[in-house]
Amino acid sequence: MMCLPLFQAKSSSDRLLISISGIPGSGKTTLASLVCTRLNQLYHSYSQSLHPNTPDSPPISPDICVSLPLDGYHLTRSELSSLPHPEEAHYRRGAPFTFNGNGFLSLVESLRSPILPETRTIRAPSFSHSIKDPIENDIPIPPSARIVIIEGLYLTLDLKPWNSAASLFDESWFISVPIETASERLIKRHVKAGIAPDEAYARKRVGESDMRNAREILDHLHPNISETIESTEDDNWKPKTHDQAEALEEEKTDHHLLPPPRSENTTSTDHTNQNNEIKNQSPSTRPGPPSRNPTTTLTTGSIDSLRELAENGGGC
Repeated sequence: MMCLPLFQAKSSSDRLLISISGIPGSGKTTLASLVCTRLNQLYHSYSQSLHPNTPDSPPISPDICVSLPLDGYHLTRSELSSLPHPEEAHYRRGAPFTFNGNGFLSLVESLRSPILPETRTIRAPSFSHSIKDPIENDIPIPPSARIVIIEGLYLTLDLKPWNSAASLFDESWFISVPIETASERLIKRHVKAGIAPDEAYARKRVGESDMRNAREILDHLHPNISETIESTEDDNWKPKTHDQAEALEEEKTDHHLLPPPRSENTTSTDHTNQNNEIKNQSPSTRPGPPSRNPTTTLTTGSIDSLRELAENGGGC
């Protein structure tokens, strides 16, 4: 995750855009929150060292990094109800076709535009877990936010319009986790959050929806992945608010206790030879996504090294 050199090479009118993607249950929300918080801490610490706290000190600088989820681009429940197969759309909420992909592409294109003196704050939608729908213009991205981290399921999906957005990021990080591990995480979270009444229903739901989305992600990976991060269980580097982060990641989709759709409508898509080879393997033996850099295992040492890398000008 050597992003600091990339940021240092940027002009003052350009943002560093980082995407964090992965299958359901991989830990995208947690990682995005950790990295963004740490970057802002390092930035403010550096600013404070340049301007010690005195009566004449300038005001505290705004955060240099903003993190936001793809969740705000969920189709609303009313929009899902207007689709040709509304029952399936509600049950599969969280699948690619239940997102406003073109709206997300427009956001990334806006963030990619140069920051000029007249540039105004860009506002992105959030997702309200109380009303189970997006809230428009809820997340401000001011011109001072020179680093933007976006996390979500489909940021490295090599299908339109997602692949157009993927090509606009400076860095694309993919969190790799075995299907079985992600499934067990999701089953526990579904039951703990009350989304599923029991483990049996949670397991059924995860298999029919979450892991179906996971397979689509793995079968259509964008080639522009710059870093693969292995997701491991290490309580030492979890933030104090990890439970809340897990809950937020869990509540991204509107998990109504609906019966499965009456019929499964599948479409046939042409894949590259590489994707066909991956598809024919069992989930547990599927390789990680293609990466320009070696795989990183994010553990306690990795988090501690963020400061050293930043202070030495070698990483984020």
